[in-house]
Amino acid sequence: WPLGPNGKLDRRRLPDPEPAAPEAGRVPPATPVESELCAIWAQVLGVPAVGATDNFFDLGGHSLLATQLLARVRARYGVELPLGRLFAAPTVRATAEALAAAGRRPASAPALRRIDRSAYRVPAPSIAE
Repeated sequence: WPLGPNGKLDRRRLPDPEPAAPEAGRVPPATPVESELCAIWAQVLGVPAVGATDNFFDLGGHSLLATQLLARVRARYGVELPLGRLFAAPTVRATAEALAAAGRRPASAPALRRIDRSAYRVPAPSIAE
């Protein structure tokens, strides 16, 4: 690495980054669901295009983006996929297969129930003057 006179990295003398992998090697989506997922992945990752077998993490994905991705998948398809599923098989094709296996059943959220808070109320202390 090129160093400056003070021994620190001289960023201006670094070589230009290598060009991104050619899109010729990108596997196109095979189904409409894969096409939609490719578009969602590209939006979340901020990349121009995603192939069906591209690895989420190789494209710059990380755990926070993974949660955003799965939230968009849940909103679009109504299926709650576990985060570990994306870590185990981080491709569009694997995500599409997981959606098919889940049968696109609506995601079910537990019903909220009202809590009686009257038992927790504490009277305010009086201020003696």
